[in-house]
Amino acid sequence: VASARLEKLLMEVGDSAVTEAGKTTNLTAQIQHLTKAHEHFTKLNQLNPENQEAKQKLENVTEQLAEKLTEQARALREKSEAVPEDAKNQNSEKEKLNVQASQSYEKARELTPDNKPLAEEHDAFKKEVADKMTDAAQELADKAQIPPESERKVGELKKQQEGLQKAL
Repeated sequence: VASARLEKLLMEVGDSAVTEAGKTTNLTAQIQHLTKAHEHFTKLNQLNPENQEAKQKLENVTEQLAEKLTEQARALREKSEAVPEDAKNQNSEKEKLNVQASQSYEKARELTPDNKPLAEEHDAFKKEVADKMTDAAQELADKAQIPPESERKVGELKKQQEGLQKAL
């Protein structure tokens, strides 16, 4: 009796969370509700693996949640690309958004490990970010090799001074 009541309660709470996710347009809220539903349907499936309705609902919620997480990752990527170049701390802001995007991709991939297009999209994103970080590091290394303007002027003045001394 207790097991049946628990099953019914988990089903109701999971259904309620899916309904709430459908009522909002806020992506973060949708993900939160679908995550809650996923947890409840997972518990329900652990409690009674024979419950085909619960199994089907878990599959549906898993797919929806993976789609929303992928959507979130794409939105974070776009937001990262929109960070103005002249903004203070723009690199740290971009890195933060890229890390969040990668985390969303990873969660989606955990839910749907057989989704090859998602895996390819995430891998391409990671490569793109790594390439940008490599370029930025190379740019910093190149800048470090060039002496500051004041040092160049001092060097030029010393050369002129040596030339004048030779002429004297």
